[in-house]
Amino acid sequence: MYDPIAIANHFLDLGKQDKIGIDPLKLQKILFIAHGWHLAVHNTALVREPVGVWKFGPVIESVYHEFKRFGSAPITEKGTRPYKFDRETVVFYEPEIGSHEKNLREFLGRVWEGYNKYTGLQLTYITHRPGTPWSDAKNLGMPQIPSEIIRNYYKLKVKKPPEVEQDGSVGRTP
Repeated sequence: MYDPIAIANHFLDLGKQDKIGIDPLKLQKILFIAHGWHLAVHNTALVREPVGVWKFGPVIESVYHEFKRFGSAPITEKGTRPYKFDRETVVFYEPEIGSHEKNLREFLGRVWEGYNKYTGLQLTYITHRPGTPWSDAKNLGMPQIPSEIIRNYYKLKVKKPPEVEQDGSVGRTP
């Protein structure tokens, strides 16, 4: 499992490289989607923080607090602040994914390629549909989305052919 800020920073690097702006909403959604695919494909969590069931979707709290100052504007700085996790303050400086983790970089690159063209609002639609992990957890009144629910949802997507989204785009498997 990885520091969610480190994974967020990696997506910010990919966005900068491809000249695609990432606002906090898009970052949350693509991070959640990557976490889901990682659970399904590798059977392990991508990030070491639970996914909250918030009014506007699945949220990784440390990432929310780190980047909320950008509002709906593109994020222009990487995350570097300490955050609280399980009542402990975890301090990190310039969190990054190590260069030795080539497979993780390739995996995140595939997720990025599959979802980078979507806006935060389009990704919100994808993650909020009935039957999604967030929708199910919200309907059950859960404060967090259990990993098992996320894993099962994305495992079903791995087994199915790509689906056509309501906006006409095709969902891709990383």
